[in-house]
Amino acid sequence: MEAAACAKPATGYTYARREPEKTALFQVIQQHLLTFEQQWTDQADGRTLPSFVTDELHDFLGCGILARGLAQLFCPTCYERYVVAWSCYLQLETIVSWSRQLHWV
Repeated sequence: MEAAACAKPATGYTYARREPEKTALFQVIQQHLLTFEQQWTDQADGRTLPSFVTDELHDFLGCGILARGLAQLFCPTCYERYVVAWSCYLQLETIVSWSRQLHWV
């Protein structure tokens, strides 16, 4: 089977990881999430944040972080390797489909 032409020269696009851990929003949530949860939790009257709120905030901190999971894509034409962090919004099927469309293995 002959390798397909590399999409990189045709599009001029080069993948760059977005590095969410360097954004101001990520850093603020990371630094203050536990304090926020503690201030909104009152054991005496049973007041707590809804679980979907805390789940979303904790999931946000893991989204796009290489240590939480990644995929390595390889272009057999130009021999470039790309590391793509798992995203809370991007499922495995999407990455597999994307890599097949680009003729990457």
